[in-house]
Amino acid sequence: MRLLITAFIAGGSLLLFLPQVPQYGLFICSLSSILSLAVALTNPNSLGIRQGAAIVLALSLGFAWNVHYAQERLGNILAHELEGKELLIEGRVAALPQSRSDGAKFAFSIDQILMGQQRVDSFPNRVYLSWQPAWRNPEDIPEIIPGQKWRFKVKLKQPYGTLNPHTFDFERWAFHQNFGASGSVRSGTLLAKQEIGLLEFELRMELARWNLRKKIQDLLPKDARYAGVIIALVMGDQNAIDQNDWRVFNATGIGHLISISGLHVTMLAGVGAGIASLIWRRRHLPLLMPVSKVAAAAGFLTAFVYAWLAGFQIPAQRTMYMVGVVGFALWTGRNTRSFDIWWWALFIVLLIDPMAPYTPGFWLSFGAVAAILYAMGNSVGLLGIPTGKELEVHWSQRLMQALLEACRVQAVVTLALLPLTLYWFYQVSVVSPLANAFAIPLVSYVVTPLAIAGALLPEFIGRWLLLTAHTSMEYLSECLHWMASWKWSVLWQQQPEWWAL
Repeated sequence: MRLLITAFIAGGSLLLFLPQVPQYGLFICSLSSILSLAVALTNPNSLGIRQGAAIVLALSLGFAWNVHYAQERLGNILAHELEGKELLIEGRVAALPQSRSDGAKFAFSIDQILMGQQRVDSFPNRVYLSWQPAWRNPEDIPEIIPGQKWRFKVKLKQPYGTLNPHTFDFERWAFHQNFGASGSVRSGTLLAKQEIGLLEFELRMELARWNLRKKIQDLLPKDARYAGVIIALVMGDQNAIDQNDWRVFNATGIGHLISISGLHVTMLAGVGAGIASLIWRRRHLPLLMPVSKVAAAAGFLTAFVYAWLAGFQIPAQRTMYMVGVVGFALWTGRNTRSFDIWWWALFIVLLIDPMAPYTPGFWLSFGAVAAILYAMGNSVGLLGIPTGKELEVHWSQRLMQALLEACRVQAVVTLALLPLTLYWFYQVSVVSPLANAFAIPLVSYVVTPLAIAGALLPEFIGRWLLLTAHTSMEYLSECLHWMASWKWSVLWQQQPEWWAL
């Protein structure tokens, strides 16, 4: 099965290296699929031929799926004749807005477009709008909330990106997010405060994210410098983090922690599974269904909800699917290997979002887990203590084993992600191992749990938990600023060629 998944991914990845979407790609894939099936059916006794036909079929299906996905996205682009024209659009705010002092930026789902008194028939169903206040006064803009229905007077254009190398590729990002146009709002009229159907799960999650962000902002002081970091750790929204802080985080190599990492999703899934296990052990409930199955289902459900609250980012998706594969294996009585779980998560991510490889989070998340699984696969630790036998030795040996294994994991991940870090960010943090040595435990086991608990618990408790998380982040940042000020803390390098990777 792993070979077929690899073939499907390879076929889909082929599209990423082509200069344009092939015009007859779907026809060619359909023809090759039919031929491979015909060869397999006419040679039922030849295992090699059947395996070869299955690989060709998986390659064709992967390529066809990516071609179909890309053609749908390209069909969502704004027509040239509508560019620069003053248009009247109606629709809903489709995602969590980026609210700043210089205005608001948000995704908008369009229901209809009017040019003058004439209705436009062909238009993109999703655009990215920017609403800047007159005279730079943010109070001139009403609060933008997911689910609101608006009528806007706008000017739109196709999502063009700059040609400057090594800068943010807005056009690629807009394509990945399915924005058929970008534009500016001239004026707007609110038509409905909330228009979310019962079955519109994605929009309801965006509204829940907005309420969660507002709660954190209200509970923390107005001058809390790292409020944006706390919001990013709870729900993955990084827009409020100061650029100077980002430079420090990247220079010390802990930028991967200032987001929803797989570790955070795994911790919450474990909490959900533990609570479900504790409840289901009561009375006669285990006779209805085994505790382990209930715990696995609860863990996956917790990971699913939190991944959506976190904006469904690639690292959160990867962890959620891995938890789901483990839960499915437990429910069906299977004993899966670690890399099989990794491969299935990779397959599901690329099946749902074939353009995920356009994001650095995809490579760094899957790359880090693959490196850990490959390098840490043996069951005997550095001190010769086998897995499962830790409690039979003295606590000092267990502590030393844990420290050595933590150093080993950090070394493995640092070396494995070095090429990808150079490719995406053109720099390597020399102090990263040292910074991560104390930042990972502090952020993962102190700041993040306190922030999540503070955001979810009632305000009279949540306020103090959030303040404690913010204070911990302040002390951590003092150390990181000091390390980032060292002249040799960052090694700069040009983007390596593909053969050098």
